[in-house]
Amino acid sequence: MKQLTLMIGIIDYHLNNLRSVQKAFEKVGAQSFISDKPMNCAKRKACASGRRCIRQAMENLRLLGLTDVLGEHAASGRPLLGICLGMQLLFTKSKSLGV
Repeated sequence: MKQLTLMIGIIDYHLNNLRSVQKAFEKVGAQSFISDKPMNCAKRKACASGRRCIRQAMENLRLLGLTDVLGEHAASGRPLLGICLGMQLLFTKSKSLGV
């Protein structure tokens, strides 16, 4: 029986601890790639991790054209893992952003 390869896209919005997340996926046998390109992130299982300021993270996602990709991915029901700030980016409101 052929084993399916799990490929996970790690979304790079330039505030993440990317290599630590990628190493964790490697440890459990999952292949992953890191990208800040909307086209690369749109059709895969996705992971958003991060640290620092949510305001800057949201601005980076907007500048990179990744806000729609994340929103559509979340709405599709496909797997999406948010770690730390990456999970907060999926919320619809934030006191930090004043909304």
